Amino acid sequence: MAEALREAPSSSGSLEYSGDCDTQPPPILPRVRTLSEGRGRPALVMLREIFADDSRMQVTQESDGTIRMVENNVQQDLLEVMISKISFKDAYDPVSAHALILSEPEVRAFMKSHAINSHEGRFRSQVRGLHIEPQPGLPHMSEDLENVSVRQAMDRLLRTFPGFWIYENCQSENRGRVVAFDYLQSLALPNP
Repeated sequence: MAEALREAPSSSGSLEYSGDCDTQPPPILPRVRTLSEGRGRPALVMLREIFADDSRMQVTQESDGTIRMVENNVQQDLLEVMISKISFKDAYDPVSAHALILSEPEVRAFMKSHAINSHEGRFRSQVRGLHIEPQPGLPHMSEDLENVSVRQAMDRLLRTFPGFWIYENCQSENRGRVVAFDYLQSLALPNP
């Protein structure tokens, strides 16, 4: 999957799947196959090819170019939680911005009322060094978002920090339902 994302650095989107939360990082991703040929093909074509052996994975592209890789059995209820207001206050890296989204009271209340546990940082080896100190001219988020779903807020951060947000949903023998959110950065960053 990383090869396909490297070939299309301006692509952004989401990977939403049911995983195995009882494994230690790194997470177990959905079944993928090796690309038959590489360079020069659209990311959508390459991603469809690598997920061709997983009949549950649907790979689509929205009209704005956002690529969605979604397993048809993954629970989406948490992604639809509405947040009344998020103030980003100069988020200079996607990890901080995405952590802010998940710390909003509506998200925490939903997780608590539905006995959803969180397992963060399963992809952190992929994003080491992403925390960026504020500097003039660097891409950053500083606006407020109002009345947005978790999915919409996660999509918004992709306009500033191209990449893929990841949502892993699973059942753990010890902890019940567990979700993990993470982020994989595209190689190209937008101009400030």
